[in-house]
Amino acid sequence: MRVIKVEETEIASWTRTLLAEQRVVAVQERDERFVFDELRQAEDLRLDHDVTLQPPLRYLLPEKEELVAFDMAGRYQPAESDERPFVLLGLHPYDVAAIRQMDAVFAQGVPDPHYSHRRALATMVACDVETPSSNVFAGTMGTAVVREGYDVLLTRIGRDYLVESRTGKGDGLLALFGDDVQEASPVDLRRREAVWQRNRQGLRQHELDCPPDALPRLLALGYNDELWQERSELCLSCGSCNLVCPTCYCFDVQDVVNLDMKSGKRLRLCDSCMLQDFAKVAGGHQFRLRRDRYRHRFYRKGLYMPERFGFVACVGCGRCIDSCVAGVANPVDVYNALLQRHPEAVEEPLEGESVASLGKALEALLGRSAGEVPTPVVVHPQATAVKPRREEPDPWLAMPRQEPATLERELEQLVAKDPYVPERATIVEKRAVTQHETFYRLRLDSGRSLGHQSGQFVQISLMGIGEAPISVSSGPTDEPDFEMVVRRVGNVTEALERLEPGAKVGVRGPYGTSFPMTELRGKDILVVAGGIGIVPVRSAIQEVLRHRSDYGRLTIAYGMRAPQDRLFGAEIAAWLDEPGVNILETVDHLEGLWHGRVGPVTTLLPNCGIEVGRTAALVCGPPVMYRYVLSDLVAMGMLESDIYVSLERKMKCGIGKCGHCQINGTYVCQDGPVFTYAQVRNLPEALQ
Repeated sequence: MRVIKVEETEIASWTRTLLAEQRVVAVQERDERFVFDELRQAEDLRLDHDVTLQPPLRYLLPEKEELVAFDMAGRYQPAESDERPFVLLGLHPYDVAAIRQMDAVFAQGVPDPHYSHRRALATMVACDVETPSSNVFAGTMGTAVVREGYDVLLTRIGRDYLVESRTGKGDGLLALFGDDVQEASPVDLRRREAVWQRNRQGLRQHELDCPPDALPRLLALGYNDELWQERSELCLSCGSCNLVCPTCYCFDVQDVVNLDMKSGKRLRLCDSCMLQDFAKVAGGHQFRLRRDRYRHRFYRKGLYMPERFGFVACVGCGRCIDSCVAGVANPVDVYNALLQRHPEAVEEPLEGESVASLGKALEALLGRSAGEVPTPVVVHPQATAVKPRREEPDPWLAMPRQEPATLERELEQLVAKDPYVPERATIVEKRAVTQHETFYRLRLDSGRSLGHQSGQFVQISLMGIGEAPISVSSGPTDEPDFEMVVRRVGNVTEALERLEPGAKVGVRGPYGTSFPMTELRGKDILVVAGGIGIVPVRSAIQEVLRHRSDYGRLTIAYGMRAPQDRLFGAEIAAWLDEPGVNILETVDHLEGLWHGRVGPVTTLLPNCGIEVGRTAALVCGPPVMYRYVLSDLVAMGMLESDIYVSLERKMKCGIGKCGHCQINGTYVCQDGPVFTYAQVRNLPEALQ
């Protein structure tokens, strides 16, 4: 680290040198507000800004970007990029903290090569706040000052600036000031410390009534509070709070066909979890009402992100407060109001409690009736990422920093296996199985096996239409073929129905968790399926039958709406010929010829001959089925850890980035779709 002192006029000269060498995106004034934009002349640079309309994250995660290029022959390839290195100049400390958080998000699990590419190209020049905005509360969130996450930091001390280099990139920028520069003296550094202390205390236009590390505990206690209904009634569900937030990163994916009608591109577009259809699945089921969407925003920042990443995902910039015309987006106002109703959230935490127990906190709360008083759930302060009133309030910035050379090497590996680029496959068989469902057998053109496990899903791509998550219905094999049964409920599935054998589609995956068939060897298997829920569990049934001697009895309880909705009729007859297999079927409504049972699938369970302790249940069906089937299985003595469920959610990326499939703090595409009942029993958004 090196710190020099320069005159204010030298900043302008330095900026001109930067402009001559590379692209510079900097803070400028536009119509009496401040924005990040491409800098054309040094005189337009404003380091005295209060807050920008949009966060600098938009230069790392653009509002719209091309992910994939395709043609109508079914060929996909990564989008070409002509981006070049650039300097991001004028970031306030809270925006630096936000970008460091996004670094963690987009590096977790399957890294995002597009974000990583821009992050490697960017040189971050931060500046300490000179003019506080009217709604900033970075001081209360511990982000008024940062000591990591930037390449260069500018701090005004009187008429001069201290310029600190933190990285190799930063050293290169400092070199542009020339050799005849003055090193910062101890007095200069003390003056800078005074600026930092002023900002820690001054950037508090709104004051949180509890330390940030108490937010997870507060939210764990307040999930069912009436506050969410009261506040959400004023919410317009416009999404403006998300679109200006530096830690909101949810996105949609859409296909656009070029004017030549022979090629096109797949775009990533910024999205908002506050919008009405954000979590709506193709079948029309809406998993979040307005109250739930409003609450989800605050829980994601104050509970779910700490649980998953270890930091509170609000940096106190105040942009959401500025943008909300209804006046209900202020996090401090909401958290303080909730704290008034749940003052026990700031009680002294118990030794040994950690943020990892927050899921259990929700379980303890959500299992109670409306009149019960919850057992206080506390979080040990050292387990959370935010500490109150720290001398160095940037605890989430302690992640290892990658130098540009390291990032570039990793980038080459990421681009080589871009997770957004589908693999080409051919439809080799297609047949209608009901009025609404069609069977498909696909073959990967590469000749390789899909490599899936029972219960996983793939993303099926149709050029110019889009993608849809589809369960793999066939069991694992070494063959390049795999099978699906698809219900026509949306644009992609309707377009898929119009294709014939020989047509090309794109495939990404397989994704998600699977039924633990290896662990279940030696057990009896009970399959409970409702309607099209038989499709995902068919893969597990095939695996049991393929390795019949490895498992005990196989019992299948299959319910459907009407006889004409029955799937795999010929296979079911063949399954009955296998030793140790029992199949029970029922219909909800008697229509046409049917000589079997009539009633919900739960009426089959007493006849399944469950041997508690020896049986594992695999359950899949419509959302309404779960609460009844699962409670009945538990009432019959089954352990929650022996019951496996497969959940459906809207999915756009498949790699845990877009946010569409999130249920509370869980990503169905990565943490699921297969869960034990014990894992999701008290996640309120899981079994609606």
